[in-house]
Amino acid sequence: MVKQIIGFAKGKKISVKLPPEVKLSHMGIETISMTKGVAGVCNIGALFKGLEIDCPYAVEIFDPIVAGNNGVFRFDGAKTSREAAIKVEAGRFLGVLMGYNALEDIRPFVTILNQDGYDFINGILPKCNCYIIDEY
Repeated sequence: MVKQIIGFAKGKKISVKLPPEVKLSHMGIETISMTKGVAGVCNIGALFKGLEIDCPYAVEIFDPIVAGNNGVFRFDGAKTSREAAIKVEAGRFLGVLMGYNALEDIRPFVTILNQDGYDFINGILPKCNCYIIDEY
């Protein structure tokens, strides 16, 4: 199908959105993978609660857009005064919670405060095959 689309383009550059596991190099097609921002979070505590993840560690979230998302959260969604295992920006961590990225994928943007906690969280939040649906 991609070859047909390229044929219609008659030598012009095209953009095709495909799942990350699709490889086209065997067809002689040059590909460029680009990360897309696909969502935002307006209530990180509610998201934690809704995901029902069993984790004994807390995460410090900072969000420059939604003030209510700032703080240290347990995985049951409650804010806490206990020490966080990691500190991370809300938008970056959302990709991890959704399975779009593994925590290790965003490691340069994570402050590790407790290595055991980081390792545990990294283990319970795996990267998944994610498909993006656009509406036009």
